[in-house]
Amino acid sequence: MMSRVITDTGPLVALLNRRDPYHSWAKGIVTQLQPPMYTCEPVLTEAMFLLREIYGARAAVLEMVVDGFLSLEFQIKDHQAPLLDMIKRYDNVPMSLADACLVRMVETM
Repeated sequence: MMSRVITDTGPLVALLNRRDPYHSWAKGIVTQLQPPMYTCEPVLTEAMFLLREIYGARAAVLEMVVDGFLSLEFQIKDHQAPLLDMIKRYDNVPMSLADACLVRMVETM
């Protein structure tokens, strides 16, 4: 059975930002993976915000979805109660919506 790879904002930003200290690492990891990588829409939102000053990077995020490199199977509407519970439970951390979605993805995949 092939394992699924779930990605957070950091690796996506590193992959698309040549100045990121983890850019080379992210590029190397991506070459070892077989798409798709799984993520959620809040991760895309965070990545696009962090990449807003890099020409073409925001479009590249969506192109990864269109090309099937990223899969967005997770739907917040299907996990509202567990997500709310997590956000409340980890309020002191704080846990972002993207973090909660990724944790929930791991729990359900």
